[in-house]
Amino acid sequence: MRRLLLIALCWSAAFVLPAEVPLPAFAIYHTVDAATPNAQEFSFKSVDGKEDITGWFVTPPLVMPGDVYDIHATTVEYGSAPCPGLSVRLTNSGNNALKKMTSKEEGAHCLIVVGGKPVHQIDGGELKKIGTLRLRLLITLPLNSGELNETLVKRVNAAMKAHRK
Repeated sequence: MRRLLLIALCWSAAFVLPAEVPLPAFAIYHTVDAATPNAQEFSFKSVDGKEDITGWFVTPPLVMPGDVYDIHATTVEYGSAPCPGLSVRLTNSGNNALKKMTSKEEGAHCLIVVGGKPVHQIDGGELKKIGTLRLRLLITLPLNSGELNETLVKRVNAAMKAHRK
């Protein structure tokens, strides 16, 4: 009888615990200061690889692969050194989502996910400018990210095509 009770408790716990959803090929999430019911933890290395950047982001994302109009691999300057990067242009719906979020909370930070991994955190004021003026978003990738920016561009392009079908 105890075994049946234990098995029933284990099965009920398995259905109650939320499964961690894999991150999309490209997304921009709103970050929060503390864990909330719909928040997930993130961690990634800084551009130079010396610091761990950690925090919490809230689901659902503000911007998804379908909100990407154009993405290119590029080189971004970090200090005086060239770094791998991405140049992203968003659709009107993506820009409007950024404007809406930053108009509510301009001091907010956002997490940028590329290739299913967190890679960059950006200030809400910069995102407001990008969303309002329809500028390109330049993302500096960590130096030791393990993937080339061209590979990440291919992943995001594949996700964009799949989302638009």
